[in-house]
Amino acid sequence: MRYYRSDEPKPATIAEALRAYGNDNLTPMVRQFCEGKPATRKEDMISRLLSLLEGDNLRGTFAKLEEREQAALAETVWSDDASFNKARFEAKYGRRPLPKADPDDAGLSYMHSRQRSVTLLELFMPQDSVPRDLQLRLRQFVPRPAAAKINTIQSPPEDVEIPTSVWNEKQKKYDRVTEAVLLIRRDMERAALHDVLAVLRLVDAGKVAITDKNRWPTPSSLKQIMAVLDGGDFYPDENADADKNKQPWEVEDKPGPIRAFAWPLLLQAGKLAQVRGTRLELTKAGKTALAAPAHETLAGLWEDWLFGDVLDELRRVNVIRGQTGKGHRYLTDPTERREAIAAALSECPVAQWIALDEFSRYARAAGHEFGISDDLWTLYIAEQQYGSLGYDGCSGWNILQFRYLLCLLMEYAATLGLIDVAFIRPAGARRDYGDMWGTDDLDFFSRYDGLFYMRLNALGAFCLGLRETYAPPPPEARQILNVLANLDVVATAPLSPADRMLLEAFAERTGDHVWRLHRDRILSGVAKGRNIQELIVFLESSAGTAMPQPVVQFFADVQKRAIALSDLGAARLIRCVDSALAALIANDSAAGRCCSLVGGDMIVVPAKDEAAFHRAIRKLGYVLSRPSAGS
Repeated sequence: MRYYRSDEPKPATIAEALRAYGNDNLTPMVRQFCEGKPATRKEDMISRLLSLLEGDNLRGTFAKLEEREQAALAETVWSDDASFNKARFEAKYGRRPLPKADPDDAGLSYMHSRQRSVTLLELFMPQDSVPRDLQLRLRQFVPRPAAAKINTIQSPPEDVEIPTSVWNEKQKKYDRVTEAVLLIRRDMERAALHDVLAVLRLVDAGKVAITDKNRWPTPSSLKQIMAVLDGGDFYPDENADADKNKQPWEVEDKPGPIRAFAWPLLLQAGKLAQVRGTRLELTKAGKTALAAPAHETLAGLWEDWLFGDVLDELRRVNVIRGQTGKGHRYLTDPTERREAIAAALSECPVAQWIALDEFSRYARAAGHEFGISDDLWTLYIAEQQYGSLGYDGCSGWNILQFRYLLCLLMEYAATLGLIDVAFIRPAGARRDYGDMWGTDDLDFFSRYDGLFYMRLNALGAFCLGLRETYAPPPPEARQILNVLANLDVVATAPLSPADRMLLEAFAERTGDHVWRLHRDRILSGVAKGRNIQELIVFLESSAGTAMPQPVVQFFADVQKRAIALSDLGAARLIRCVDSALAALIANDSAAGRCCSLVGGDMIVVPAKDEAAFHRAIRKLGYVLSRPSAGS
């Protein structure tokens, strides 16, 4: 049997495909599918096989296929390249296309010998593809396959059953049992609307330090960020002291920060923060985002992350080594992986919970597959020779693509509020890697292994472009402040670190729970790029009642002062020899567009118009002299 190279064009006609076979391949096909005395000459065998696929016989031959074979042929006939995709078929239909095929066969069964039986489907799809002429004839009556469907549930269960082992003292062995583990549910929409402003304020306060090499947040910065997140990170910041009395084998691997890690990278990808020395600082766009609608900022950050290059999320699956150096050259483009996952996410129904295993299945069934590396031998676990992912069974979708998918969804989509999540701790959550070399001591393969369910919410639908508008949920009614007529702001309940930072950016702290609104301090914040409206909205939502009239008047006065003067940029002041020359230049059709008369013999030229001004005065017969040294 002839096999085609991947770069070699496949036969355009079924006749060409059959002629590529040798007699030892054609003979069993003729004996199984053709009636009468078997032909012996190659052309005769091809002619008899072709007769099964021509005219009215084609429908009859198609009808002899089993149901799943018909489905496999339909998927191939209506695919763009008329090639059979085994993984996609199995994900969509949950079974192999050939019931008679060898269970260990990696694809469609081929005829390796005279003794081996062949399936009728192989006649339609030589080399796992349908030749063009046959494809056109089949499309006339083979129905287009239905689109892949995703299964949803109204609500996640209370717990999940996790395989574990218990010691059987009587039989002196471990028994395999399951343990019910309570699911943690987090609704991320409201949290993200809060967190994006909280982290922007933290950066503005100069409290987010980063590493030199990767531009990742430092451990101390991660703790600062976790402290301002709504509800904290997905997993608590475990107390290391609690592990001091445990033996090494009793200490679980800790998942560590997830949302706290993502935010500084998201802000960098969205150009809302930039590196200044060892810390992040807000850009002009970042300062603007402090007063912009939070949902618009989140939508922009998601879009920027999809096409950004700040981080390949695979790096966060720390157990997979070989991602740097030589191995990095073979990794696929992360933007293509993200686009595939985002496309699958955009096809999920809004407000319906979906199991992550189901979402992974749907992504493949709907054609949103993606690759991780073009050379899997460069990736490995623990040790490159024995732990290479190039060995059979070591780099399946569940090991690479699924873990990448979990990371993108839990660390970035959920952090930005696109999806709500239900999860458990990752230790022991998924044991599908247990047979791989070098994984015996791993409590989990990735810190995201505990993610079991997700739900696309209204914010996610907006960020993915499924809805044109978005109405944020009303602020939670909370009375944590009293705004007094004397301009004092009194905290009546504990304030979050983010709330304290906002107050202290505009007000002077005068007591343990009291701040005083000062015009100079507020105007100083405005001069640094802060927006007064940010403070007003915070005070109104936190007080629960209308602000006293003196405070309203105070803010009205400060806002008028904040916009009374406008910075128009740098300019050059030029003195003319007399007022007549100044008037001549200012009224010239060309030079007048580049300068303004400021009285008497003085004109001013904006820095952006200097080059045009020089050209204009040269045409008038003048030149701008430079001041001499010491003058």
